[in-house]
Amino acid sequence: MCCIKEPWLQIHCIAPQIFGGLLSPREQEIAIEIFEGRTIRHVATELCIAEGTVKRTTHNIYCKMGVASQVELVHEIYARIAILQQNATCVNK
Repeated sequence: MCCIKEPWLQIHCIAPQIFGGLLSPREQEIAIEIFEGRTIRHVATELCIAEGTVKRTTHNIYCKMGVASQVELVHEIYARIAILQQNATCVNK
């Protein structure tokens, strides 16, 4: 695994490790967009899907990740990145 100095720059390459198979590839893509602060409208436009689809998928992501809001999702992703960093540090010692 690559060293994660700035998670927002490398999050796409480590998404499978962050979400651990919990989310589908499309859900991971949307979760990353949310993590990066994108609006529902921006995500829909970027991914060429309806805003309703983004809203529904976001709700599914929240349920699967055990969070209730965008803020909680971002905190959860940061926590998972921190665990990955810690594990990488332990392996490199």
